[in-house]
Amino acid sequence: MKTYLDLVAQARPHVSLVPLSEVDQVLAQTDALIDVREESECAAGHLPGAVNMSRGTLEGHLASLPAMQRPDARLVLYCRTDARAALAARSLPAMGHAQVHVIEGGDAAWVQANRPVLA
Repeated sequence: MKTYLDLVAQARPHVSLVPLSEVDQVLAQTDALIDVREESECAAGHLPGAVNMSRGTLEGHLASLPAMQRPDARLVLYCRTDARAALAARSLPAMGHAQVHVIEGGDAAWVQANRPVLA
């Protein structure tokens, strides 16, 4: 039986992890920055410009947004570390999303680098 950590380890090599050193360049070209954490986590502090779509509802939210129906929509996901975002990013190509990135280290790395967070 696989654990959560096993699933994350399997997902990570198949997603585009963006290191903080390159995140500004990727964010400048993105259509949506998506916080896949739970609503309460996002409310406690989130990256500027992020919209909250928790991992459990991500696919449904994206399907309801006409702007996100484009296969060329560029999406950047993040969570606290990058584990949930990696798992979420792994499912999006099945919906037709070809340009999905994950902020490596997630919100924790962002905060550690003294980047701005909104409450």
